[in-house]
Amino acid sequence: MDEAQRDSRIVYPRLPEILTEGDLVRLFTLTGAERQWALTVTRPGQSTIALLTHLKVFQAIGRFLLISELPRAGISCVAKQLYLPDTTALTNDRRTLYRHHRAIRDYLKITPWGAKARAVAAAAIAQTAEGRIDPADLINAAIDALIRERCELPLLWTLRRLAGTAHRLVNAAQWQQVYERLSAADIEGLDVLLASNKETEESPFAVMCRGAGKPTCDNLKGLIAHYHWLETLVDPIPPLAPIAEAKVTQWANEAERLKARELREYVPTRRYTLLLAALRAARGRLLDELAVMLIKFSGKIVWRSEQHAEESQGNHR
Repeated sequence: MDEAQRDSRIVYPRLPEILTEGDLVRLFTLTGAERQWALTVTRPGQSTIALLTHLKVFQAIGRFLLISELPRAGISCVAKQLYLPDTTALTNDRRTLYRHHRAIRDYLKITPWGAKARAVAAAAIAQTAEGRIDPADLINAAIDALIRERCELPLLWTLRRLAGTAHRLVNAAQWQQVYERLSAADIEGLDVLLASNKETEESPFAVMCRGAGKPTCDNLKGLIAHYHWLETLVDPIPPLAPIAEAKVTQWANEAERLKARELREYVPTRRYTLLLAALRAARGRLLDELAVMLIKFSGKIVWRSEQHAEESQGNHR
């Protein structure tokens, strides 16, 4: 999945690029309470337009925009409702802007982005990282938690950085957890999978990922032999037991895209965890293929039995 696809899955709130009349009514309509509150913060005029525009934008996307980023149509919509002349540009010095932002947070009962909000986001990301790998899933979990706890949203790159850090830490801890459940004999057996055959220059790992071929009658013996071979390898289920199913599947997909020499370059904890995930996936696929064969054989037996019964009844008649 490329960066554009990941971004498309992130539910980071944004204003529409082009505000329609319906958007303006939905996002920038002022209430009587909001107008009365604005009079307690600033004097009527350009400053009021800026304050209430910031308020409506924050209500829509959960964060503040720069003055230069405020939508022109939204500013005009707010000014019209206040019966104030439209302005081509809003100017606020840093002190006024800070005071307005603080007043908006107080009015909406919002926790500003800081240590408390960061802790909320980090906890949600860490919990999601236990079962997911995709950064978009981690970022979405943080956004949901921040909105639910009424916290100000940070810039998207901040959430990306938090997700990246949590992803590395949680993965490293899980790889270590799996590694510690392996015996010396298990590790030796997994190392054999990555050793290339000098004659064929192919590793057992490649054979394991490739499988024994299509589930056909002619290939049934090959499937059974492949199953017996997989049974002689390390049992991947006990070491992977504490890990979420979705994450093990993602690790298996990652391992199957690699070659043995590439896996050998990974740190031991990650290397053996990916090997176990790929081994478990290979066993699952083979069992599915054998089940398909069994169903096919059963269907043929039933069909032949029905044909034989019809012939016997005909002969009897």
